[in-house]
Amino acid sequence: MGELTTSVALCTYNGERFLAEQIESILNQSHPVDEIVVRDDGSTDGTCALIDEYAARHPGFIRSCRAEVNGGSNRNFQACIELCRNDVVLLCDQDDAWHEDKVARLVAPLVDPRVGFAFSDANMVDTMRSSIGYTLWQAIGFDDSAQAMMASELGFDLLLRRFVVTGATMAVRREIAMAAMPYSTALVHDAWIALFAAAVSEARPVDARLVDYRQHASQQIGECKRNWYQQYQMAKKMGLAKFEERLLAFQTLHDRLVNQTTWSIEPRKLAMLQQKIDFLKQRVEMRRSGWRLPAVLRQWTAGNYSRFAEGWKAVGQDLMMP
Repeated sequence: MGELTTSVALCTYNGERFLAEQIESILNQSHPVDEIVVRDDGSTDGTCALIDEYAARHPGFIRSCRAEVNGGSNRNFQACIELCRNDVVLLCDQDDAWHEDKVARLVAPLVDPRVGFAFSDANMVDTMRSSIGYTLWQAIGFDDSAQAMMASELGFDLLLRRFVVTGATMAVRREIAMAAMPYSTALVHDAWIALFAAAVSEARPVDARLVDYRQHASQQIGECKRNWYQQYQMAKKMGLAKFEERLLAFQTLHDRLVNQTTWSIEPRKLAMLQQKIDFLKQRVEMRRSGWRLPAVLRQWTAGNYSRFAEGWKAVGQDLMMP
């Protein structure tokens, strides 16, 4: 295999404040990318003018387009990735800053044709790029054992339990990102891409902080270390409608994987996915029936809360949440 070509899929929405710093960090990579594709989602600030300025300074290398109406981050990333032309797509948020070796470190594992995507850790920083005291992987509990699992044949199993891949740190083969379209609206785009990619290929977590990942009030999607009360508030949002949407998403994923003909998928993975779907069906039915304790005990005894959810947290959610 020859050298892999690379595209950056940079999505913007009212991102004028930090966008120039992000673009400069991409331009200063030790392993230069082959193109930057920018898609704006209806900004009303100076974002588009800034993009036009950079595109004029780098004609043909920076390409841009604009949505007629704001469609949200999932739709924006899908449309942006569709415009990319190269072997590997690096997903990019508008308000971060890349370390100069990010592209080199993420593309290197993809030289192995079995590897479909790679992702890294990140520094969690404030608006001034000062550390807020922990890394991305520390915030989500992606420890050594989870990293080893993700890098093995059990990576798909881990993603059926919880999402550990953040798009701002991801590089994925374009053919896989395209085959996963259309992306589910019930899951964040990076979770959907990672699930599909882990089903058809291998993953490589790169144990290095390759991004300064800004946390601020105006970002559409972010990650942070949450205390118990914050986790409780998030769990409260997962009512019947959300569980129904998530069930449909995993059913759609199953259908997509079964019907595609490009990759040979391990029967074990499809069986695990079907078990996840069956578990979600039970969680939906609990919320419809009202009396949940017997169903929760059955699912706990079967080990499904540890295989397909976050253990006791999910048990508490099913017993006490809407």
